[in-house]
Amino acid sequence: MPPTEPRRLARCWLATLGLVALAAAVDAASFPAARGTGGAVATAERDATAAGLEILRQGGNAVDAAVASALALAVVHPQAGNLGGGGFAVVRLGNQLTTLDFREVAPAAATRDMYLDADGRALPSASTLGPLAAGVPGTPTGLHQLQARFGKLPWTEVVTPAIALAGALYLLRMFFITAFYHRYFSHRAFAAGRITRFVIAVLGCTAGQRGPLWWAAHHREHHLTADSADDPHAPAHKGVFFSHTLWFLTRGSFQIQERRVRDWLKYRELRILERLDWLPFVLLGAGCYGIGAFLESRYPHLETDGPQMFVWGFFVSTVVLYHATYSINSIAHRFGKRRFPTRDQSRNNFWLALITLGEGWHNNH
Repeated sequence: MPPTEPRRLARCWLATLGLVALAAAVDAASFPAARGTGGAVATAERDATAAGLEILRQGGNAVDAAVASALALAVVHPQAGNLGGGGFAVVRLGNQLTTLDFREVAPAAATRDMYLDADGRALPSASTLGPLAAGVPGTPTGLHQLQARFGKLPWTEVVTPAIALAGALYLLRMFFITAFYHRYFSHRAFAAGRITRFVIAVLGCTAGQRGPLWWAAHHREHHLTADSADDPHAPAHKGVFFSHTLWFLTRGSFQIQERRVRDWLKYRELRILERLDWLPFVLLGAGCYGIGAFLESRYPHLETDGPQMFVWGFFVSTVVLYHATYSINSIAHRFGKRRFPTRDQSRNNFWLALITLGEGWHNNH
């Protein structure tokens, strides 16, 4: 069975990033250095430079190219901070000179004494380590404002291909979760042959929500203990934030409750997949990068590339998918209408049903 430490999630993401980095290295070694005339782009990475030059070829100006290069650097040169940090820009177009400050800011709830103890003395490392050290990133908003005010190409034209992939992968993987992990593996709502069962299990793994046995075991446990103190994600007992994201990082929740899925443990291929549930997820990330690299080389007018497709198609869609799924554990037990007087606190929520392909009708379920 898989390890019981939350570090397994970190290893999964590191493997994904490593495979993408390998694909980027191969891609960079396959082409000569990027060159252009009538304009210049200089960055720390070849792919980011190429992204900026491509924008210039499509009729964009220097600001369009700078924003495109910055977004590409967020993937191919992440150690620079990028989207998780902030910065500033000095723009000169003709005789117009403008500065834009988009450095990080403190959270709205921050106070002047948040790094002091009860006696007014500074807490060691409180401002540099841990959650209190985090600022609100300014780069995403800054780059968008920079391009909107001074760019030439429409923002939608620059990001449309990547957003389309993100939307498609979100909907597909949400369907895999609700139809396969939930309806089939958790509740056995329909029948499937052994080969079909394995295929849909692999597809479910691309959502990055562990393997089908872990998912089904915890969902069955949730039904048996819904909204009680034993429920692994009961907002009434453990808070909305814990029930939304933190519960699956605890030691008890991370392990598979085998007693709940004895009906599935008899299939050897499912036990093997449970150990390798990270592999389809990693391959999807690499595939998104590969699609972008292919489109960049064959259809440059689409103005996309590997880094952009990875960020939007894989990373962004996965984060949105996570939160949409987890909202059923948290929001759907606090907000909505109760059509049936069940013993739990489940509710029907139209908006959650819309983004989760029907899972928001939680009280009906």
